[in-house]
Amino acid sequence: MIVYKNQLDKFYDIVVERTKPYHGRLTLTNPDTGHILLDEEVTLSYDALFGPDAGDVSVWQQKAIDIVDNLVL
Repeated sequence: MIVYKNQLDKFYDIVVERTKPYHGRLTLTNPDTGHILLDEEVTLSYDALFGPDAGDVSVWQQKAIDIVDNLVL
């Protein structure tokens, strides 16, 4: 189940999918190439029953920003 989906810089796809209670998988993908830039397990505060916690979203977004900002093109 997807608990969060967004785009960074109107390009990179950020997705968090629930994998088990209170846990999910965060992925950051380049949609043009399908290249996965980030793939890691994350925790879901309150099990994200009514949507992701704002604090969790902030952490996920910052991780994605750090990856994209440090890409060597």
